[in-house]
Amino acid sequence: MVRFFITLFFLNIFICKISISQDFWQSNNGPSGGVIPVLAFDPSTLYIFAGTQSNGIYRSPDTNNSWEQINSGLTNINVRALVILPSGKILAGTFGGGIFISTDHGDLWTSGNSGLTNPFIYSLAISPNGYIFAGTGQKVFRSTDEGNSWSQISTGFPNATISSLAVNQDGYVFATTLGSGLYRTTNNGELWQLKDLGITNPDIKSVAVNSQGIVFAGTFNGVFRSTNNGDNWTRTDSGITTTGAVYGFTFNSVGNVFLCKFSGGVYRSTDNGDHWTQFNTGLPTMNIQTLTANTSGNIFAGTTGSGVYKSINTITGFHSSEIIANEFELSQNYPNPFNPVTIIKYELSISDFVSLKVFDVNGKEVRTLVNQKQSPGKYEIEFDGADLAGGVYFYQLDVNGIKQSHTMVLLK
Repeated sequence: MVRFFITLFFLNIFICKISISQDFWQSNNGPSGGVIPVLAFDPSTLYIFAGTQSNGIYRSPDTNNSWEQINSGLTNINVRALVILPSGKILAGTFGGGIFISTDHGDLWTSGNSGLTNPFIYSLAISPNGYIFAGTGQKVFRSTDEGNSWSQISTGFPNATISSLAVNQDGYVFATTLGSGLYRTTNNGELWQLKDLGITNPDIKSVAVNSQGIVFAGTFNGVFRSTNNGDNWTRTDSGITTTGAVYGFTFNSVGNVFLCKFSGGVYRSTDNGDHWTQFNTGLPTMNIQTLTANTSGNIFAGTTGSGVYKSINTITGFHSSEIIANEFELSQNYPNPFNPVTIIKYELSISDFVSLKVFDVNGKEVRTLVNQKQSPGKYEIEFDGADLAGGVYFYQLDVNGIKQSHTMVLLK
């Protein structure tokens, strides 16, 4: 009996070592050989878009690892920013050629520079009211007509490179600069105010807002967090042991925060930045410039010189996908797309408290469909979107803290 337990003990250690040594990342088969400063995921088509500094834009279906170059009409192939509108229109910001627009998922691009006086685009963001903000090498510009025309909105803003833009659910816009701190506007850019109290480095590379409204800022020497819309900031980089600028953030469906550092790879936090853990096993380089997440929970990393890498498994917190599959199964809604009614089905193998909610593309909750304890069995819920605007929505099933989500498209 003693020998049995000793054998079992060493077997468990062996299994743990195997699981720990497994790669976290795998190659997504391109585009390789250049710098990838921006990735974007389109939930309506499940396409991943990659902007490169020397080869333009690439597109990949999320269901496989193939990429195609989509540069028709793109006269500048140094792409630094991408944003996908609820309508499906895509805006690409280039370094020196201004902004290009595609209305057919990237098959054809046309110039969208009317009113844009600075063609060096570093960042793009869209607000809940549909306004688009562009950060350039000197000023901020705004479009109220999906990128067809632009106006400069720089009252209170210094002459500085706008490295990153982010918008929260209330429409507050956050803009980071290289050397002049972080600025915020609460009135669609009519007036900007310096809001970097507590940030110790004015060279701020990135900013992002999660679904809870927490704002994260990445500098050249640390990570900072604000829970009051940028009024003040605290440093939150416990566990980050590598140097280098924080180039970007992304969030998955259960609220995990991921950041990428140039020369430091990728880190994850499950507690809104209080602690960070490095996730670099399988990456060929630590020079990561951009991250994005799909609706299944996979994370994509854009590297310098080694293409795009994808997390091997979906990342949904501390629970493995096998545990989730054993406890419940969430099916894709049908029909999808729909107008205005669709059916959501799920199956429980345990008795537990169940929450089923619907969110818009910005992470704002729009409907609670289930919020009660349920017994094991199959369930079918009707969702009526007659009172909602057309666009992409997410529905998420939460069973005692374990979550799954899918995308659905309301057509109107």
